[in-house]
Amino acid sequence: MGSVSIGQTTSLPKDGTSRISAAGVHDPDSAGLARFSPTNFSNLVLWLDGDDFDTITQLGGDISQWADKSPSKNNAVQTTGSAQPTFVRNGLHGKSIISFDGTSEFFTTNALVLDPSTEFSIFAVAELTPSSLLRNIFSQAGGTTTILGKRNNSNEITSRLDGPFIDGAVVSGAPQIYNLNHEITQPDNLLSIFTDGVLGVTTDVTLSSETGIWVIGANQQQNGGFMQRNLYEIIIYNRFLSESERKDVEQYLGANWGITLG
Repeated sequence: MGSVSIGQTTSLPKDGTSRISAAGVHDPDSAGLARFSPTNFSNLVLWLDGDDFDTITQLGGDISQWADKSPSKNNAVQTTGSAQPTFVRNGLHGKSIISFDGTSEFFTTNALVLDPSTEFSIFAVAELTPSSLLRNIFSQAGGTTTILGKRNNSNEITSRLDGPFIDGAVVSGAPQIYNLNHEITQPDNLLSIFTDGVLGVTTDVTLSSETGIWVIGANQQQNGGFMQRNLYEIIIYNRFLSESERKDVEQYLGANWGITLG
């Protein structure tokens, strides 16, 4: 895999394996942002930050590990060189990003077991390509579950945890903040999808238990379903966040990546 160029971006120099220095990591105070961290809220099980240079292990820009900043340490890994996503420096507003080629690249990680008794709140800042193809942000290894991604044959952000696809807003082709929530309100299991802070859908779902590792950027059972373009940041809690907590995370992500909330 070679370097990639997105607009005015440049990739890392091919200088061998390195854990990139934290120098230049975004300073929230310098941008006038509030001192918020995803670790402020309990039950954080995955936090992948594309602009934290110190969490990226790479060889010539090809990433073998994207380290988890949560207490769970569910690092995203890819040991096969031809399947490694690419680190792009200065990819968005001067911040580094993770790029996927749409044909072969993905990570795996242990993040969360999905079952009918599990509540969760998932956030992903991603740039998805409008197309007729399925593009997965998350899936469950060993099954056909699309936890979060772009629907095939349409351009909606979607989730398929059990049964039919649950569709939210249309993807724009620009960086967007996606939020998937599962809330248990007996006798209902409510699934909701927000895009840039705006609710796209809420519906009652029936969940089956899903075990195994998570795949980031593909679905190994659905003809690949490989993500194309860019991931910026991922945050997962294994509990349902309140409305105010959800908005705090969305505001943090919006300020961090220059995305306007609805």
